[in-house]
Amino acid sequence: MQQAARALENHTKREVFKNLTAMSFRQFDEWARGTVQAIENNYTNIRLNGDQVLVGKEPLAVFSEALKLEDRKYYQSWIVAAAEAKENNEYLRGYKFYDEKEANLFDKVYRRELRAMRIKK
Repeated sequence: MQQAARALENHTKREVFKNLTAMSFRQFDEWARGTVQAIENNYTNIRLNGDQVLVGKEPLAVFSEALKLEDRKYYQSWIVAAAEAKENNEYLRGYKFYDEKEANLFDKVYRRELRAMRIKK
């Protein structure tokens, strides 16, 4: 179910449930994760061009080609997320976790508490 929740962040419900039934678990998991490119498509002012992150035509960040592709995508996703938060007048904060399981547990508790807080308003 974590994959479905992750997929719903980037795709419509119709797409998610259609692919949930049509794809194998591994295919759906990869599709649900999406890519930095999919995130970029939702944000209009920022573009990814190889090892560069561009705002309009100006470079915001340029990554060394010696950096692993996986690491570069990770850092690019953080920059895109920060730019999206800034555009929406939101605040982005990062936390360190021991592993993905711990991070997912934190996300689950955070979303539950945020939902409760917004309902109280």
